[in-house]
Amino acid sequence: MAGVTEFPDFDHLDPAVPGVQVLARYAEMRDACRVARVPRYGGYGVVSRYEDVQGVAVDCGRFIDRKSTRLNSSHITI
Repeated sequence: MAGVTEFPDFDHLDPAVPGVQVLARYAEMRDACRVARVPRYGGYGVVSRYEDVQGVAVDCGRFIDRKSTRLNSSHITI
């Protein structure tokens, strides 16, 4: 499993793509890598494995940039 894989054709906001196909793409990303890189909308990363999502949720210092809304970690229960 690679660390980061690019998925240039993924668009979770495309209304023409049925939800089932979006879920299938998430499964593909999960199987291919820990972080899927999507260049659309200025570029973003998709973390979809439970353990990785959990790690990102509690490590705001490493995974939140200045453009994002900060999570108040005191409200996160894991």
